[in-house]
Amino acid sequence: MPCAFAAGALITAAAIQGCIASLLPVTGGTLTGPLTLAAPAGNTVRNGSLTVGDSGFFRSSFQTRGPQVAIFSRVGSATTDKAVVHSFYLVNHPGGAGHVIPNMLVETSVNSTPADGIWGFLSTLASNAGGGNGGATGHVAGYWQTVRTGVPIPRTTLAAPSNGVPSNGAPSNGSSARVADISHFATGYTKGAGYPVSPEHPLAVTIGGGRHEVTGVRPDAKGATSGPGVLTLRRPLSPAEARPGTPVRGAVVGANLWGGVIEYHEQVDLPSSRSGMGQTLELDWVGNNVDDANARTFVSAVLGKNAKDGADVEIGNVIGVWPGANATAAGGASIKRGFWVGLPFSEAVIDTRRATQRGGANAIWLADGHRIALDASGKHYLDAEGGVLAYRTDMGTGMSIAPSGDAGFGGSVAAKSFRVGADQVLGARQTGWPLPVGTVARERLNANWTPEAGKGDRREEMRAVADQLRAVTRTLAALITDLSRHGLIGP
Repeated sequence: MPCAFAAGALITAAAIQGCIASLLPVTGGTLTGPLTLAAPAGNTVRNGSLTVGDSGFFRSSFQTRGPQVAIFSRVGSATTDKAVVHSFYLVNHPGGAGHVIPNMLVETSVNSTPADGIWGFLSTLASNAGGGNGGATGHVAGYWQTVRTGVPIPRTTLAAPSNGVPSNGAPSNGSSARVADISHFATGYTKGAGYPVSPEHPLAVTIGGGRHEVTGVRPDAKGATSGPGVLTLRRPLSPAEARPGTPVRGAVVGANLWGGVIEYHEQVDLPSSRSGMGQTLELDWVGNNVDDANARTFVSAVLGKNAKDGADVEIGNVIGVWPGANATAAGGASIKRGFWVGLPFSEAVIDTRRATQRGGANAIWLADGHRIALDASGKHYLDAEGGVLAYRTDMGTGMSIAPSGDAGFGGSVAAKSFRVGADQVLGARQTGWPLPVGTVARERLNANWTPEAGKGDRREEMRAVADQLRAVTRTLAALITDLSRHGLIGP
């Protein structure tokens, strides 16, 4: 019940504190009923940890005797729920020192050797029912989203003089230029850093095709951020540029945005056999039975187009591996394997069957001297050097193909046929050819030889015919022998 004080009595501070203690003990106790804070515009439980109010920023923290230090919970749900814990941070300051300001900071420091696994963050979602918008959105244990809502590109035109500024009858007077609208010029992304425009942080612009730098902005109306005004330039405009209506466009570069960043830092200078395992990210998928509906994906990368019209959206790399601190493309850091698979696979590790290869594109692109191993030992491989594709082994080159179409072979090559264009030039061995017997000779035959009948001794004529027949027979026998040794024909 309320404290009672006698009329006309002296009310001391001790009496007031005693009254408060009788209603709500200040040294501790149990609050058995609701605590109502009647002034919502900034109520505070002093020297405690609860601040409630409608101020721009407020703090709520709780300490319990249980295993959880701070608890935010809601038992039960409704379709009107938005969030159990909501942290909102409105950033509206320009410039700054260039440091990181997080909306939410979770810090964990392990300074002992606990047998427990210490995790900096844990998000768990368990479901034993349906829902999730019929599967269109589903239930998600963690979701990050970064949205670039716009890049305020300064766009305007040079305006005619007003109130004598500039006063030479042109939109430019010395290093000043009057423009129709100063929107986004004063707060533009100066060199991508976001500093307000100043001589130290100028804004690059093009005026009539010429490159200039804006070092200051002065609106006609004091304090205005839009409407007519004057731009201060690093150098004067040329006569060709200083004409009313000349377009002025800021060379704005938007802020670099990331959807999410996960870093692992190894600050000790030891090999992994001594420092222990280090892993930036682990993704686990644990389930049962086959994927007969092709409905399971370990990592899904989805690329969509925000606008219905215009050029196709394009990204440079789906997965990029780049040199970081104290490393270059030539050294300082290296990897053993870019993509490693240690499980059975039933179709393919890389599958481009649903992709469209555009002109000039390559499904696989190797640098000169890089190679593709064809066995577990790496002793059989393909490489490309100077435009020549070669199949090699640790014994030397097995086959090479030059850009001219010439092919070279070394060792054994198993093939059904060889073609030049669409024409088969070599095929399977033709059998039924026994090796010739007797003497073979690779002689130069005279394709124009004819016997000279009736011009001499008949025996000489017959001897000449026999010699020519012997040469043809020996040469044919040599040809059959050579083809048999090549393997094109045989018994």
